[in-house]
Amino acid sequence: MRSATVLHSAAVLLYSNAPPPPPPPPRINPLTGDAPPAPSPRSAVVLLCSNTTSHANRDAPPAPSPRSVMVRHTVPCLFFLGQPIARAGRAAHRGRALPRARDGSVAVVTGGNKGIGLEVCRQLASSGITVVLTARDEKRGSEAVEKLQKAGLSEIIFYQLDVTDAPNIGRLAHFMKARFGKLDILVNNAAVIGVEYVHDPVDVSVMSDKEFRGMDEHQMLEWLFKNIREPYGAAKQCLETNYYGIKHVIEAMLPLLVASSDGRIVNVSSINGQLRVLNEELRQELDDVDNLTEERLDELLGKFLKDFEAGEAEAREWPTVLSAYKVSKTTMNSYSRILAKRHRELRVNCVHPGYVKTDMSLYSGVLTPAEGASNVTKVALLPAGGPTGTFFAMGEEEPFV
Repeated sequence: MRSATVLHSAAVLLYSNAPPPPPPPPRINPLTGDAPPAPSPRSAVVLLCSNTTSHANRDAPPAPSPRSVMVRHTVPCLFFLGQPIARAGRAAHRGRALPRARDGSVAVVTGGNKGIGLEVCRQLASSGITVVLTARDEKRGSEAVEKLQKAGLSEIIFYQLDVTDAPNIGRLAHFMKARFGKLDILVNNAAVIGVEYVHDPVDVSVMSDKEFRGMDEHQMLEWLFKNIREPYGAAKQCLETNYYGIKHVIEAMLPLLVASSDGRIVNVSSINGQLRVLNEELRQELDDVDNLTEERLDELLGKFLKDFEAGEAEAREWPTVLSAYKVSKTTMNSYSRILAKRHRELRVNCVHPGYVKTDMSLYSGVLTPAEGASNVTKVALLPAGGPTGTFFAMGEEEPFV
């Protein structure tokens, strides 16, 4: 079985003695009761150039092209090719300054190395927006940026980000403030589905055309549900990523979004996040945005996990298929509505991109990643003064219920 995770990233690591930017204050995770670990006092610098090359000789790196984009990011000290990277890192970085951003809009996209996230990055960059592509896996993230740059999209920057790592989120916010001073668009795409797969998604991607030929959408979903398991550990990870991780990213980016003349937050959601997946009592409570609080959402998430671990989710009338995923998306939608009401100067919306062929769906689905991404990009690029606190499905407004 394979745990379903859709957060990925990339970079080239070099060493620096410069102290990292201060992390945000410790935030207690209501699911664990623990504060995030303190960052290491030693740090590394992450550099990414648009002419991404493998530098076998770190003492004589090639000069960057005029369109190169570099990103500095502190992460725990690592070793490269079996040797400390301190010596070569200083030589490689000497004399290279970060280029200034051009005037215009800036977007951050989480989970941007593949699938819908990658296509959102491509579409936003094609619209003339500078895009900071973030992802957890460094190798995959750098490959994604290189792929987009080879397609002629030079205004793409990679930044390694794990949305469940609070200090990592704080460093991204520090970088964005120093580099751009604002954030115009935040697309929260990073997510996990809260299951383990019976089949390896890589294997399924090879056989998907044959497997799904002749199936309609309902039949593909039935096949998907038969090929997943929902253990407690995956359910907990799902809430920590899809709700708390995204919430913490939003909190860290809020000052930068407010600094924009037209800040937008687009939370990639699902029709499985509509309140109809919950029982009547919860539907009414979560739909009462005027009285709903973040603290109450924390209580409900804690109660769900307790019931799920005890094997009582169905008896307590929680969703029974994709349980944690549905709960994470309904609560994130509810938080988005609270946020939209609190920050009327921002556009905060949720988007169901459609049933898309990605590794998360085991490559079942009816839309390509580009088609699904277009439903997200459409909301991200709505005219100024457009709707806020709204749920969009396939590009059209729909009720949260």
